[in-house]
Amino acid sequence: HRPYTRYFQRDADTVGISFTDGHPREFGNSLYYVDLRDGAFYRVDGGKIRDVSDGPLRPSEVEKVFKGSDTQIKPKGYESVPFSAWNCASAVDAAGNPHIGYSLYLSNDDHRYRIASWDGTRWVDREIAYAGHCLYTAESSYTGLFAFDPGDPSRVFISTDVDPYTGKELGGVHELFTAVIGPTDDIGSIRWSPVTGGSSWDNIRPMVVAGDGYKVLLWLNGPWSTYVDYEVDVRAIVLEHP
Repeated sequence: HRPYTRYFQRDADTVGISFTDGHPREFGNSLYYVDLRDGAFYRVDGGKIRDVSDGPLRPSEVEKVFKGSDTQIKPKGYESVPFSAWNCASAVDAAGNPHIGYSLYLSNDDHRYRIASWDGTRWVDREIAYAGHCLYTAESSYTGLFAFDPGDPSRVFISTDVDPYTGKELGGVHELFTAVIGPTDDIGSIRWSPVTGGSSWDNIRPMVVAGDGYKVLLWLNGPWSTYVDYEVDVRAIVLEHP
């Protein structure tokens, strides 16, 4: 299998890495986390695993943040393996704690968004929203994705074509929503606010970028048939400015 990885700068000396077992079309992925610094791998609490020079790192050696289905079996009508995770966002808070955002495939028409947050003692993993339908059947694990505010990971932006609270249909178009998510919040307590509405085309792949006193939400809007067949514009909202 080929794992999917995401990297972020946890502090000046440490790169945080989240990764899966493989592509969710081929395996019921779990989600893992490890820190890299000074030529060695570490657990999130600082315990050393081993040196990089000792060879490739195996999932069994590191922390399992979320346990997937650990199978290659796809039932009829499923294009990915049910209960497979796919990492899509990462950030660090002011205390240096990592937050890992990921999607969970239940079926082609039912994905969920989840966040795993390290609170200094343990991983707090919870479901935060219904993510809706896949973008297209051939890549049935593709969702609209979501993003953390890099300066404040409690602020989250998601793309979904269903009501994020209930999974009720929104009319077939992905819209953007935002919420502030506390350390113990889950799908039952989070209050989502719309960023877009009444759109003619999907709004997908949000990203928040920051620098020089600015903070901007970017996303793609337009027809998206496949990852090589699309005609989208980049849209933006300035969230903060000097």
